[in-house]
Amino acid sequence: MAEFLDGKERKWSVSLNLGYARRIKESLGLDLMQIINGQHEPIHRLVGDMELLVDVVWVLCEKQANTLNIDAMDFAEGLGGEAFDRATEALLQGIVDFFPKGKREIMQKMMARFQEKESEALDRMLAKVSDERIDKLMDQQISRQEAALEIELNKRCGDSSTN
Repeated sequence: MAEFLDGKERKWSVSLNLGYARRIKESLGLDLMQIINGQHEPIHRLVGDMELLVDVVWVLCEKQANTLNIDAMDFAEGLGGEAFDRATEALLQGIVDFFPKGKREIMQKMMARFQEKESEALDRMLAKVSDERIDKLMDQQISRQEAALEIELNKRCGDSSTN
């Protein structure tokens, strides 16, 4: 059973079973059972949509939260930054643990590859953000916005150079 600590220092257990998988499919439209058939779309949806991921973790932790009188909003407020990362890791581990042994081994390798590729993609994006061309692009955008604002001011308030 995977566990994580949220940003409010509360410990949560994440365990996926067929009942939860059905509930997630019915309430959130995310079919985690597709993963067992080699389809990666549910994983891509989860990691690409922070709100969906928190909703899935909530479904898996809701019973625990109810015993602590924690509602969905309070739960979500505890998932930012590092806590969100920990919840994501716990959810992905919970998904891996859900599958039978043979499929579980495949899922472990697939998740490891997915995490490698995600790390590579983030490194490449970081390199792009550090590219000097970004500054030029931002400066061009600022100049366009300033020009548009000047035109709008002149339309509404008159030309300031004649005052």
